[in-house]
Amino acid sequence: MKNFTNLILYSDYSVNIGYGTIDEYINACKEKNINTLALTDVNSMMGIFRFLNKCKANNIKSIIGVTLEIDKNNVTLLAKNLQGYHELCRILMLSTKNNYEEPFLRIDDIKETSNIVAILHTFEKEVSEEFVNQIKLKIQDTYLEYTLLLGNRQHIRQNVVRLSESTNTPIVLCNPTFYSTQDDFDMCEMNMALSHNYQMSETPITRGGLRPALYSNEHYLKSTEEVSDYIEKNYQDVKKEIIDLAFENNSKIVDSIEQVELEYQLGLRPIPNIPAPYTDNLSYFKALIQEGWNKIVVGKPKQIQLEWKRRIQNELEVIHSNDFIDYFLVVREYIKWSEDNGYPTGTGRGSCGGSCIARLLDIHKTDPVRYDLMFDRFLSPGRSAIARITYNDNSFEEVPVSTIKNINSKDNYTYTIHVGDSIDNKIVTDYKIVDIGAAPDVDTDFIPSARSLVFKHCQEVYGENNITHIITRMPYKPRNAFKAICRISGVSPQEANAISESLPDSTSKDTLLNVLDEKNDEYKAVRLQLNGKLLDLMKKASRLEGRTSGTGVHACGVLISSKEICDIVPTAYKKNPHQDEDENEIFVKDENEVYQVSMFEYPEAESLGLIKMDFLGLDTLSLINDTVKLIKQYMNEDINMQDIIDGNLDDADTYKIFQKGETNGIFQFTEQGVQEMLKKVQPSEFEELPAITAIYRPGPMSLGLHDDFAIRKHDESKRIPFSKEFINTPIDELTKNTFGAIVYQEQVMKIAQEAAGFTSKEADKMRKAMGKKKVEILNMLEPKFKNGIIEKTHCSEDTINEFWSQLLGFAQYGFNKSHAVSYALNSYQSAYLKVHYPVMWSTAALRMYANNNKKFPKYVADVEAMGIKVLPPNINESDLLISPTSDLSGITYSISNIKSISTAVLESFVLERHKNGQYKDITDFINRNRDNLTATTLKALACSGCLDCFGNTRKSIYENAEALIKGLSKKKSNVVSMFSMVDDVDDVGVKLDNKEWPISIKMANEGKALGTYLSGNPLDGLKSQDGQEIIQTKHLKNCDTTQYITFLDVSQKKTKSGNTVIIGTADNKASRMEIRLPSKITDRIMLGIALDKSNGDRNEAYRIMKLSSDKIEQFKKLEPLEKPVKFKQIYKLTYKKAYKGRVMIDNIEPVIVSENNQILQEIIVPKNKIQNLNQFTKLLEQETKQANLSNMKLTDILIKYYSEKENCWKTREINQVYVSPSSIRLIQ
Repeated sequence: MKNFTNLILYSDYSVNIGYGTIDEYINACKEKNINTLALTDVNSMMGIFRFLNKCKANNIKSIIGVTLEIDKNNVTLLAKNLQGYHELCRILMLSTKNNYEEPFLRIDDIKETSNIVAILHTFEKEVSEEFVNQIKLKIQDTYLEYTLLLGNRQHIRQNVVRLSESTNTPIVLCNPTFYSTQDDFDMCEMNMALSHNYQMSETPITRGGLRPALYSNEHYLKSTEEVSDYIEKNYQDVKKEIIDLAFENNSKIVDSIEQVELEYQLGLRPIPNIPAPYTDNLSYFKALIQEGWNKIVVGKPKQIQLEWKRRIQNELEVIHSNDFIDYFLVVREYIKWSEDNGYPTGTGRGSCGGSCIARLLDIHKTDPVRYDLMFDRFLSPGRSAIARITYNDNSFEEVPVSTIKNINSKDNYTYTIHVGDSIDNKIVTDYKIVDIGAAPDVDTDFIPSARSLVFKHCQEVYGENNITHIITRMPYKPRNAFKAICRISGVSPQEANAISESLPDSTSKDTLLNVLDEKNDEYKAVRLQLNGKLLDLMKKASRLEGRTSGTGVHACGVLISSKEICDIVPTAYKKNPHQDEDENEIFVKDENEVYQVSMFEYPEAESLGLIKMDFLGLDTLSLINDTVKLIKQYMNEDINMQDIIDGNLDDADTYKIFQKGETNGIFQFTEQGVQEMLKKVQPSEFEELPAITAIYRPGPMSLGLHDDFAIRKHDESKRIPFSKEFINTPIDELTKNTFGAIVYQEQVMKIAQEAAGFTSKEADKMRKAMGKKKVEILNMLEPKFKNGIIEKTHCSEDTINEFWSQLLGFAQYGFNKSHAVSYALNSYQSAYLKVHYPVMWSTAALRMYANNNKKFPKYVADVEAMGIKVLPPNINESDLLISPTSDLSGITYSISNIKSISTAVLESFVLERHKNGQYKDITDFINRNRDNLTATTLKALACSGCLDCFGNTRKSIYENAEALIKGLSKKKSNVVSMFSMVDDVDDVGVKLDNKEWPISIKMANEGKALGTYLSGNPLDGLKSQDGQEIIQTKHLKNCDTTQYITFLDVSQKKTKSGNTVIIGTADNKASRMEIRLPSKITDRIMLGIALDKSNGDRNEAYRIMKLSSDKIEQFKKLEPLEKPVKFKQIYKLTYKKAYKGRVMIDNIEPVIVSENNQILQEIIVPKNKIQNLNQFTKLLEQETKQANLSNMKLTDILIKYYSEKENCWKTREINQVYVSPSSIRLIQ
């Protein structure tokens, strides 16, 4: 009997279908002496690259394929050869283009081919003769799956044989494989249940239920002997000739398939356009360098020009010999397009800032010579792919790769050769890539709104399918693996979360096996929490950990090629995933747009010759660009930001805001922690800003380097370069700009070169080895480094040993200086504009975040803290965008940002004003906008304050909105009146009074309409129960006593650990900041929400919350609390002392205020005292009169009493009364 191969095999890349990993399948093959392995994941070829390499390394023949739905039938397609692989890539792309969520193909999508084998699935369902005949017309080698497993009903097997005979289609023996060993069956079924979070207790599909399941536990990777034994024991009723034929066809397929190898391909890099009169990329490249030289370098001092020239010559040799000219030209092209179309790209990003040529090409705007930035950190010699060229005498040489191949020429550059060329009387017979090299990495920051435009531009230039996004694999981490298993095993989220919080987080290298290890004391407390069931689930979770939980899209990476990428690597269409937004970077995409993505992750794609670029969105670029435009528009000043960057960077006023820590809104300096560091360091020179950003990160700060840097700044005696033995040595000189501290990776590289005698290549090699902890390389370089330092500095062995150890530790957090400097230049520009053009900068900032409910209120508070008044919208002043006031001293809110009114309607109001002049009064406004005005719109305008300019109160307009509109309607209907020819300027017959809402209601309505408070604050004039005005001056981040707040934004979300958290933007009038409510308050709120759903039934509420019995006992002691609401409620916030003297929020409770904005004293009248209520109110009246005569303090009260007549509790507010103990005794 011939060998059997599992031709239908799913790995964990078939998310929630396959369970086995590629490594597990490889190990099973080695254990069972299986020499051929297939991979046919469902709708995915993501694992193919890794699979091929693993098989090759273990001498296993690999078969690659994919399982797809074709005309509602499942079909496994296998690549017979390399061409078949490319055809599968295109077929997969088409299936996801048809439907990215549930991919499918139509027969017509498939072209006729002899490079693919098709196996039509019959195990899941029967296929029709028509479908078989149709697909055979497309795919020459078509087979019917013949699976002999328990659960495969006899009539199906018989039908497959009949179908084979009627369509003349061969059958092939299969054993659909979902996991590597039989022991994994239970985990495979749990993995399947996770697809839609089915409970394992639910009835499986194999017994008529819905939960995904397998018919038997035989779907593991089997050897030929295991398959034969199984069939012999269980299927003696099947004719031997049928089984032999199915076996034979299995081997026939395997024999027909060639080994596919994916190798580096030449000519995949995008080809730049070379304009006339240039005929080659080198001449054009040199011309661009000369153009940049004339614009940027000419005019600099001679000594600096010489340094630029030296560096340019060195860089050009490296770039050319490594064949990266085209790469630079492509990057320059899309950056130039962005700049030419009004979308600045900022000062640069990453190590590219160390390249003089990149600066001359305007790829970045940072001066590498001025800041002593290293080109070698960006691109060092030997980065190109290396080709081995073999000649007809069997000799060979290894040279850098060009478009075809490169060899050295007399001018030390390279030229292209072809197979068959004669070189030095020898014929080139073959070549092979022996080192794929490493392309330079140019990351580009764009204005966020321009990012997608640049992508589309590249599609137009290089081809729609020649640029794609890049897929990312999302493995199960310890916490989400445990919670996933608990979720389908009947464990409540609360119980699972309580344990998962103590498990390794996503950044930890520890696994669940470390948690389960009895010898590991770090997780002993976790193990003690586990009962028998939870311990079992933890073990199961450890078996799920590391497997694929889903896929995402790389936040900024794209592949660009000279060919359609789906012909190189498998691609798929995916909907734009939600991208997280942080303070500094936002990745803007159309959430409804579908993108083509590479199914190989970028290192795999690069190893095949594709080039990865990074397109990022940086919101500070928008802020700078928009501010400059506003300065031109309103002040008629032209500001050239490049002149500021190239200037002395010594503006004292700019440094003052850094020194004071007043850097809200300034890129990289918005967090409280870095602002505190700024106050300590007191930066006065630009070089200190990048150093601060490099140090203000978890690694350096954990070692106290932020405080050490501040001490060094102010005390020259502390500026020792590690050891006094290094004073007046190259190490001392290389750390002078950072006060003797090593802050940047480049400093380590330069120390290696200038103090230890390393070449640039060796220095870069050491940097990488330190960062990646490559012990073998470090052991090799260590002696040379130590001996070189000792020779140069004459330091002791103890000193050099300690220094080497420190450098090894530093490498884990060392920062890229080029990146730090480029980003600090962005920060300086923004700070400069904020200081010198505060209104324009603030207007730009408010415009940028106008639709961000979390950030906008904070920016309003920051702007007003600068002394700039932000005025509410004004129907006679506001434009469609937030704009400076006419005197440029303040800012007027835009009309288009009023909530709940369409932009088109609001725009019509502004257009009417521009056309026919300002509105005279409310009547004039209504008459002139009758076609676009409704009562609802009028109410929203009133609440926003937009109509305050007419002198009517918001309350009067709001409460009479229907009457105002109705009066207008009557006038509109009187079309036959004798007065119809007269201009309609009369009022609408509604008289408006001057009564206004209390401040709390007025501001609540304004907040709802605008998303923030502008004309006042609900806390204005807030008084305590005894009538004392409550004045709050502390910033919320520094509070330790009771505060009264309102919420401008409230959100509820799940953490990575599965806990519910409630976060709100709080306002105490003195400040606005985001606060997170403590878990004990969140529990009360969640209980309140559940009680609302259960109509007050606690037991039902506990069921809704899925509480464990232990948790129920805890929740019985809790009183429910309403979830905080935005704007309309004032809350009392109390604090308590916590661990190590920290202060944390202890409680939050709503307070009720009177029309006078005084906190009401609540008086509850018991049912047995209700008969005294009238007497109580009369006594209050008498005592209040007496109190007024004596100038005694009055209070506002809220009486709560039970009405027997109405059978409910009622409230009554009485303001400005005197409440004596004697009156209280009447009712309590």
